[in-house]
Amino acid sequence: MSLIKKMGTAKWLIFIASFGALCTIAWLAINKDPAQNSGPLLPVTIALPTQISGGALYVGQDQKIFQKHGLNVTIQPFILGKQALQSTLQGKADLAILADTPFMFAVMHGEKIAAISTIFGSRKSLAIAARKDRNIAKAEELAGKTIGTIFGINAQFFLDTLLLTHGIAKSSVTVVDLKPSTLVEALESGKVDAVTVWNPDLAKVEQELGDRVVTIYDKDIFVYRFMLVGTQDYIAKHPAEIRQVLAAIEEGTRFIHEQPVQAQSIIGKHIGLDAALLSKSFDPNDFYLTLDQTLLLALGDQTRWAMKQNIIPAGVIPNYLNYIRQEPLESVLPSAVKIIH
Repeated sequence: MSLIKKMGTAKWLIFIASFGALCTIAWLAINKDPAQNSGPLLPVTIALPTQISGGALYVGQDQKIFQKHGLNVTIQPFILGKQALQSTLQGKADLAILADTPFMFAVMHGEKIAAISTIFGSRKSLAIAARKDRNIAKAEELAGKTIGTIFGINAQFFLDTLLLTHGIAKSSVTVVDLKPSTLVEALESGKVDAVTVWNPDLAKVEQELGDRVVTIYDKDIFVYRFMLVGTQDYIAKHPAEIRQVLAAIEEGTRFIHEQPVQAQSIIGKHIGLDAALLSKSFDPNDFYLTLDQTLLLALGDQTRWAMKQNIIPAGVIPNYLNYIRQEPLESVLPSAVKIIH
């Protein structure tokens, strides 16, 4: 006798309906948003400069990737990474995105901070923009000129490195410390002959001045590197938040690699730059997570430069391994940790 006959048609239909409902509930439990699985979203405030370097975080916000990883992320925008770090040191933000040069200066000034991961590295996002009507067409012709930059950040290190590489004596140029908001105006008005500039301002300068400006890169001497950084105390006390932030950034990075056109549009929207202008310097391969030996080498080089230029007192170069926390990245993306101890 069949099972249907034993149970009766009505009971059989009820059984089928109940079984289907249980399967649906089970499927929803397995496939629901991970943030729902982990309870309330963990609040994290991340300070960062409004630049292309924060691309993975902008994608994370736009595509709700942070929520997926159990986070309620608030982004604090600044012009410079060192301003973002200051917000973190003041307890107004939990984490910061900043370049390696201001990170080095903060360490040398005794701040108890640590790098968690490099998240961006480009050889064409920072450049010298120079006026052609000042007879500048290549790096060597910067000699005798007035150049605007911002002291205390990677732009200053980049400028000095470029001058040295091209055999231009520092004494032969006049370097002016400008405010970030005045760089473009100083070049356009002719107050300076050239400026160090990065996106989004680099693209705007090229658009506004057109063939009146020459852009000077040196892809072999400098990496425009940005890192995720926090105070050592915050990193030690919030391991879950750190891991989830890294996981979200890693997913945002994958999105940039897999959906570059959409990612470019998202990033351009957040930094106030038309996607068409951003396209010249946008490279998905510039977005990656890593802790590798090049970071340690760069920090050492920048420390020696700062001492030689009397920006900081001469002394012993610190062991920057003491200012790196690799455990969170190892737990999220083990292959990204390549530091030699």
